[in-house]
Amino acid sequence: MVTPGDEPVTAWHYAASRPAHRGADARVSRAGGGIGVTLSITTLTLAGGAVEISPSGEIDVENAYEIREIVAAQLGDGRPSRIELNMQHVTFIDSVGISSLVAAFQLASVSGVKLIVTHPSRFAHRQLWVTGLLGLFGGPEPHTATVDIAEQPAVSGA
Repeated sequence: MVTPGDEPVTAWHYAASRPAHRGADARVSRAGGGIGVTLSITTLTLAGGAVEISPSGEIDVENAYEIREIVAAQLGDGRPSRIELNMQHVTFIDSVGISSLVAAFQLASVSGVKLIVTHPSRFAHRQLWVTGLLGLFGGPEPHTATVDIAEQPAVSGA
C-alpha cells in the first residue's frame, strides 16, 4: 500500500491479452469481461523495501500462474520486507486464482516474507471471505470508492 511519503523506487508492468470466456448463459457477464480480456500486473518497490503487486482485470485458470510467478520473481530479486497484493482492480477471480494466491502466500512465507492482500475489490473480498481465507491474507476490508456528493448526478423524480 502506498502511503504518503512512500516514493516508488522501481516499477514493472506486465499485460497479457486473451480471448474472453463465454459461459453457458450468454446473458450473464462479468465486470471487465468481453473480447480481449486483459490481466495487467504492476509492481512497485516502495521505500522501506516493501513491494506492492497490483493486478488489474480477471485472475482465472488462464493466467493465475502469473501472480505466483511475479511473487517468485520479487523474492528472487532480493528479500522484500513485505509483499502487498493490491487487489482493488481485480474484477474476477476463480478458484484457480484463489489457489494461486495461497501458493504465492506459501512461497513468500517459506522465504520469511509476509504477503498480505490490500484493498480487495468487493468481488475479490467476497471470494476470500467465502473460502475462509481473509484471515490468512491479513483480514483486509473491501475497497470502497469514495464519491464526493457534489459529483453525484442529481436525481429527479417525482
